[in-house]
Amino acid sequence: MSRKIELVLPKQRVFAIAELLDLQAPRTCESIWQMLPIHETAFHCADGGREIFILTDPFKEFVGVENQTIYPLPGDIFFYYLVAGTQRFPLSYYKRGLADGYDIAIWYGGDSQAHFPMARAQFGGNHFARIVENLGGFARACEGLWRDGTGDLIVKKNEP
Repeated sequence: MSRKIELVLPKQRVFAIAELLDLQAPRTCESIWQMLPIHETAFHCADGGREIFILTDPFKEFVGVENQTIYPLPGDIFFYYLVAGTQRFPLSYYKRGLADGYDIAIWYGGDSQAHFPMARAQFGGNHFARIVENLGGFARACEGLWRDGTGDLIVKKNEP
């Protein structure tokens, strides 16, 4: 039985369930699982398309590249590790006191590009989960983040 996580946008009163891709990205999935629950501010991507993301704390162990892609589909969830000095980070990374950048990106619609805008190039992420329940409702709430600016996102274990 595969592990699942719940993604909650409390202000919008909506949630989605995602399945971890343990076979394709075992180290990334385990590192995320060990960090849960996560409660962070979600930002809407400025120019990559239909994506929201949260900044996370560093993992205890380096996970490396797993199941990495630059082609997100609606419902895909990526982990990005951005090494200091290789990209120009948004101010939000520095405010957290991090030299490197760590984030989780949730792709909720099509016509999106996985790229880091400051680098002006496509940027691969570890594809570690996929939304399997309520993508439609979650996507509508994510579109609201585009208009509202930011909002809270809670990521937690979905255990029976």
